[in-house]
Formats: sequence, structure tokens, C-alpha cells
Amino acid sequence: MEDSFIVDLYWRRDEQAIAETERKYGGACEGIARRFLPAAEDAEEIVQDAYLSLWNTIPPQRPEHFAAYLFRTVRNAAFSRFRADSAQKRGGGEADAALDELAECVAGRENVEFSVSATTRRPRPGEREGVDYFFVSRERFEEMLRNDELLEHAEFVGNCYGTPKSQVCARLESGVSVILDIEVQGAAQVKQKMPEAVTVFLAPPGLDALERRLRGRGTESEETIRARLDTARREMALAPSYDYTVINDDPDRASRELGAILDK
Repeated sequence: MEDSFIVDLYWRRDEQAIAETERKYGGACEGIARRFLPAAEDAEEIVQDAYLSLWNTIPPQRPEHFAAYLFRTVRNAAFSRFRADSAQKRGGGEADAALDELAECVAGRENVEFSVSATTRRPRPGEREGVDYFFVSRERFEEMLRNDELLEHAEFVGNCYGTPKSQVCARLESGVSVILDIEVQGAAQVKQKMPEAVTVFLAPPGLDALERRLRGRGTESEETIRARLDTARREMALAPSYDYTVINDDPDRASRELGAILDK
């Protein structure tokens, strides 16, 4: 079945469109969803929602863009569900909640995706190669640095993190905007290499609120809390250098502001 025929069915509002999409791409879509959602019923629900989204919004007119549009819709929706489930398991948090709302904003946009970073640290339970991170050796990471393969990089607690340039550039060239969830050191590197990049600083409502949240978790030592507060103080001083600052005192409002920035 040619994609041109399937696209035409959507544009003619022919209910056979969803059946033909399922027949040709159902397996691939479920595979994408299962990368984020191990439970088969969750993945199937996400895929069915993607088909309905196509029906309600009507896909691109150009057939050669149909599969990519469909796969992005599934991926973004599955990622949004994954982030929401993860936040619930962790008990949530101000930053987690805002980022989950941002994931929801991204899921409803055709040409916006999150980047996937490379790291030298070991995978944690449940983390998957190419989904959560690209897990590489320190030798491979240093090789990537020498070959200028990273758009930005940083070291934290003895582990290296970086954003592969090839992935970001390929998406940008295809018309997809890419969101990098990175710290201030990496953001400065990106802005230097790509001045056209739009930077957003997601700030806590204040150091007192951040300290209450950290202490409320009950999982951090006093030394760790002090170190994180010192880091936050230094990072907040850099907020004026960003294009936008969003205060995360209300996750719903913060997500609306982030969504408005995405729409510009």
C-alpha cells in the first residue's frame, strides 16, 4: 500500500485510513512505543491514540513525510507517558513536573523532539540504550570530543555527558526543532556554536523553596544539599544570559510559558 493512497484516504475522511495505517505501520509503531512503555497494553493504547491524532489533525499532504510524521507522533506520545510514569514513581518534584508538562507540550507538536545524550556512566535499572542515553566508554567519549562530534559536553560526579552533534543536525535539517535538557555549562557551549539556538532557564521560585524541596525528599545528605544549593546559586546568577527565564513556582503556568516559547 503506497503512502500516497493512505494520505489521500485521510484527506478524503475515509475511515479506511486508520485500518490501512495499522496494516502497514502497526508493527513499527508498536516497536517505537515499546521502547518507552514495556507493557503491551500501554504501547497499544499510545499507537491507537496516534492514529486518532492523525485522523483529527490530518497528516502532511506530501506522502514522503507521512511515515516520519506518524513515527514522531507515536514517539512523542510514548515519551510523554514514560516521563509522567517516571515522575509518579519518584514521587514527583517541581522540576520533574514542569519537564513532564513540557513533554506533553512537545507531544502535541509535529516538529519538536527531545535530544538523547551520550554518557560514560553505567546504565541504571530500566534505562535503555538510545532511549534514555547512548552509553559509551570514556575512551569513545574522548574520541567523540577529539572528532568534534559533540555539540556540548560536561563532566558531573566523575561521569561525562554530551549531546551528539550528528543527531541534532540531522533533525534540524529535516525541519524538526530539538530540545536539549542540559545544564548551564552545556547551554553556553551550544549558544557559542549555534548562536541561533533559543535558550530557556527553568528556575526554582527561590533558593529557600529549592532547599525545602531537597530536604523534603529525605534522600540527600547535608553535604549534598549544601553542594546542590551552591550550584543552584551559581547557575541562577547566569539566568540573565538566557533568552528566556521561566520561574517554576507553578508547574501548570510554567508549562504554558514553555509552550508559548515553543510556538514562537
